[in-house]
Amino acid sequence: MTTSPLATQCVTVLDALRERGEDGRRNRPGARPTAPDVRVIRLANQVPAQRSAMDGGTSRIYHHRWTVRMHKVRQWYPSAQEHRLIWRGPYIKGPAGAPLLVGEKAYAVD
Repeated sequence: MTTSPLATQCVTVLDALRERGEDGRRNRPGARPTAPDVRVIRLANQVPAQRSAMDGGTSRIYHHRWTVRMHKVRQWYPSAQEHRLIWRGPYIKGPAGAPLLVGEKAYAVD
């Protein structure tokens, strides 16, 4: 299974999977999302200027932890004055004490 080039661009918005007509307390703005069995990641086309205006220049606050897969990194070695390719991960990212986010992901393209 290969990853789509569209999915690798930084244009994702995480949506909770909900039933049609469901308008409960968890769907109100500002409510902390619960961990559904399937997470839907909506791919939206946003230009960088829109993205920075939306977040207001504030830093992100994470309410959960997640698993980062193993990946390659070009690590800088100052003593050798060169980059070397190394592997990092897998590891858990996010604030200590926050719940671990597990489950399947589905991508929806707008």
